[in-house]
Amino acid sequence: MNQTKHKVFLDVDGLFAAFVEGICKAHNRPNPYEIESNCGNYDIDKIWGITTAELWEPANNHEFWRDLEPTEDAAEIMEIILSHFPEEQVCFLTSPITHSSCLSGKYEWICSHYPKFSRRFLIGSVKHFCAGSNSLLIDDFDKNIRKFA
Repeated sequence: MNQTKHKVFLDVDGLFAAFVEGICKAHNRPNPYEIESNCGNYDIDKIWGITTAELWEPANNHEFWRDLEPTEDAAEIMEIILSHFPEEQVCFLTSPITHSSCLSGKYEWICSHYPKFSRRFLIGSVKHFCAGSNSLLIDDFDKNIRKFA
């Protein structure tokens, strides 16, 4: 029996790590996505009326990325994925910000929350380089999905 092996790539921030909640907490502001008038607008900096640099400033350290809480759906998402694909065909694929401490923080986050994936992750901003006929990307950012497809 010829069974196709798939590669499943899972985004971290937004699906597994609660980035929006973390950046809101760091800025001491409410979640803008809980306000109906912001529906469809994904530029938090513009919603808050701050610069992009100001938005990212609190994330320019290792602890910010390491200490993000898991999303409330993280366990269920992983359970669904692993019920359809063998674990060895699944890896995290996450895009870092340009601050070097983001890499080590994300790595520690993965090791802490998903230790089985501590050696099965990729970090890079060109997720579409992993695309292929048997590859699947699960991501909360439409632009990444479109490029991957």
